[in-house]
Amino acid sequence: ELPVAELVVHPNFQGVRGGHDLALARLDPPATLGPNVGTVCLPRPQHPFPFGTLCWVTGWGNVAENGQLGGFGGALGGGS
Repeated sequence: ELPVAELVVHPNFQGVRGGHDLALARLDPPATLGPNVGTVCLPRPQHPFPFGTLCWVTGWGNVAENGQLGGFGGALGGGS
């Protein structure tokens, strides 16, 4: 178990079927980095990603109705 000092849930979260199922947890004390614990770099909100930028998407849920679990790589398309 790791103690969570702060939990920030996406402001538009409306349950697992409503999308925006994302949260950030700040641990105190911080977790020890290792083979199963790492860091991620997040861009600033105003950072532009040009159409066609290669990216990787992953998660723990379906990416489409009746879709498979896991991630996929590809080019960044339009949307918000």
